[in-house]
Amino acid sequence: GYNLPAAVLQKTGMKGARIYLTGQNLATLSKLNFIDPENTEFGNRTGIDAGANSGRAYPLPVFYGGGINITF
Repeated sequence: GYNLPAAVLQKTGMKGARIYLTGQNLATLSKLNFIDPENTEFGNRTGIDAGANSGRAYPLPVFYGGGINITF
């Protein structure tokens, strides 16, 4: 985030202004690009008899967001 300087705020009549950007899951360290490598249909079991990830898992969502907070 970035807070606008007081000199800029005085000219506009605002007490405060902040601009921000946010993101989730921007990079995944895995060669699997179609599912979340931590997702499994078999709970926490990781043994040989637990099965494997399948194509029924949802893709790993990537989220971008941003906003402005202004105080008068």
